[in-house]
Amino acid sequence: MESIEDRKKFCEIQKQKKLHIYDKAWKEALDQIKINIDFLNKQFPLADPKIIIGMVLDKINFDEYEGFIPAWITDHFVIDYDNRFNPTLFPYRLNVLNGKYVSVPIQLPNLLLFEIISKYIDPEVDCLVEFGSGLGINLIKMFLRSPNANLCYVACEPSENGLITTQKLFSIVPNINLEIQYFDFNQNNLDFLKKFRKIVGFTCHAIEQVTILGDTFYNQLLDTNIHAFIHCEPIGWQRLKICDLLPNIYSTKSENKFKFIVDDDYVLSNAAVWASASEYNMDLLAQIFNFEKRGEIEITDIYYDFVGTNPFNPASLISWIPKNRNLKFVSKI
Repeated sequence: MESIEDRKKFCEIQKQKKLHIYDKAWKEALDQIKINIDFLNKQFPLADPKIIIGMVLDKINFDEYEGFIPAWITDHFVIDYDNRFNPTLFPYRLNVLNGKYVSVPIQLPNLLLFEIISKYIDPEVDCLVEFGSGLGINLIKMFLRSPNANLCYVACEPSENGLITTQKLFSIVPNINLEIQYFDFNQNNLDFLKKFRKIVGFTCHAIEQVTILGDTFYNQLLDTNIHAFIHCEPIGWQRLKICDLLPNIYSTKSENKFKFIVDDDYVLSNAAVWASASEYNMDLLAQIFNFEKRGEIEITDIYYDFVGTNPFNPASLISWIPKNRNLKFVSKI
């Protein structure tokens, strides 16, 4: 029988493998971003920096692929289409929208995340922090959406090239307030947030990489001046008991490969299979509900499976605010 220590070692090895893959991808993106920034600055030396950022972001696209479903999915899984979907020619793609499979000519934008974050940023908020910030694209998009001179953008990320790329993107805008911070959900310390008066935080497909989150992250988060927190993570399937999903999951086993049935009744079962196969998060939704039950937080928004550019890993959005707690005064001297 596998010991707890053996399991921990295995999880650490898997985590380092994932981190290496992301760090390599972020390095390639960084090289391309540097080229684009230099080119655009030479071509448009007097342009508004926000316009330059917009043009740079337009050239960053990790979702380019041909086919109804990308090859990195079809190469490893069997796809069973229902009567609504036959393999469709590019540029039509299979996505999830509000818990249902849809065929769309372009990837669906994740606008709801930015709308919900913006709802909580009032003039007193002095920190917007993203945990698992990747290249910093979400943070820079929030700056473009609602620039706030009083706001400090804090990028928390375990990948060195992710943090370097974030710094490069933000360097386009003079005098912008950015802090970058190495961060690992499994070895977290949030003391770097203690200097802020009012914090809005979020994650986007970041905790998905942490198979078991536990409660340490939330306990430390609630020890800061957190004003609101937003999760955009593929955890909608976690609201069902795994025993309720098993009949569908077992029925999708085919020739030693799981197959995805492209039918609305299988959206959650498919997502559970994807999470299991990818060793994605299993307990975030339970943690959120547990802290709500304890009276620590109040859930303010829930949108299950609202969008999925990877149709088998749809994102759910859950936001919350701390309950019955006064923000701590922080000296700004």
